[in-house]
Amino acid sequence: MKINIHKMEGNELIFVVIVAKYNGELVMVRHKDRHTYEIPGGHIEAGESPDEAAKRELFEETGALDFNLEAIGDYSVNGRCGRLYIADIHKLGPLPDSEMAEVMMYKEGIEWTYEKIQPFLLQFAEDYRAIRPIQVNDAKAYHDLMYQLDDETSFMLYEKGERKSSIEDFEKRIQGMIEGGICYVHGDKNLNGFIAVNRSHINKIKHIGYIVIGILESHGGRKIGTMLFNKAFTWAKANDIHRLELTVMVPNKAGVNLYEKMGFDIEGVKRKAIYMDGDYLDEYYMSKLL
Repeated sequence: MKINIHKMEGNELIFVVIVAKYNGELVMVRHKDRHTYEIPGGHIEAGESPDEAAKRELFEETGALDFNLEAIGDYSVNGRCGRLYIADIHKLGPLPDSEMAEVMMYKEGIEWTYEKIQPFLLQFAEDYRAIRPIQVNDAKAYHDLMYQLDDETSFMLYEKGERKSSIEDFEKRIQGMIEGGICYVHGDKNLNGFIAVNRSHINKIKHIGYIVIGILESHGGRKIGTMLFNKAFTWAKANDIHRLELTVMVPNKAGVNLYEKMGFDIEGVKRKAIYMDGDYLDEYYMSKLL
C-alpha cells in the first residue's frame, strides 16, 4: 500500500479525513459494526465540495457544533485521492443518529481501523500543526538551523563554516522577512525546516515572490517540504502574489523533483551560476504561476 501527499490542486477527490482535537486531545470515533477506532471522515457526496463534506462528516461522526477547519493537503492511497483537514472543536453536542457508536479521546494502545493509513495521516497533521510564521524571538533557533543546514548539505548557498552571521544579524533578517514577505518554520524551540517568500515593494514586481527552503536531514521523508509549500501558496494567493520563483542547483535532483511536484516549471538555465568543489555548476531557474 502506497500513500502519497500532493499539492491541493487538480486531484479527483473521493474522501475527506479530519484530524480533530477537542481541548487539545485527538478525537477518535468507533463505527457501530466495529470494535476499532478511526479518525472522522468519509466520502464526498454528489454536489458537495470537499469543505462541505468535511463539515458534514465532522458533525455527523462527532457531534461537533462549533469548530475551526483547515485543509492541509491531498493524499492518495493506491491511486484514490482524498483531502486531509485539521480541526479544533470548541463545542461538542450529542452524537447524531449515524453509523457511529462512540466518540472518545485518543488513548495509547487503541486499535486502529485503518492502521496502515490513518496513523500516517495523523503524523502529517501533527507536523502541519508544528508549522508557524517565524518570530523575531526565534533568532537563536533560526541561526542554529541555518548553520546546521550549511553543515549537512552543499545545496544551500553558504559552504560549511563560511557563514559568519550573529544572532543579532538573524534578528534583523527575520524582521526584514516579516516586513517584506513571510517565513514559515517547522518546530518549537528547535527548528527543523523553513520556507521563506520574499517580495519586493517595487510596484512593477511586487506580484513576484522568491522562495528559499531548507529541511534538516533528520526530518526528511515526512512530507514537510510539501506542507511548507502549501502554506506558502496559501499566503501568496492571499497577498496578491501571482508568480513564485526559485533557483536550484542542477545536481540537486531531490530538490528539482520536489519543486516539479509542487507545480514549478524550469524556465531556463543559469550557466556556471555556482562554483563549488573546484567546478562550476549550472542552476535551474524555476517558477510557478498562481
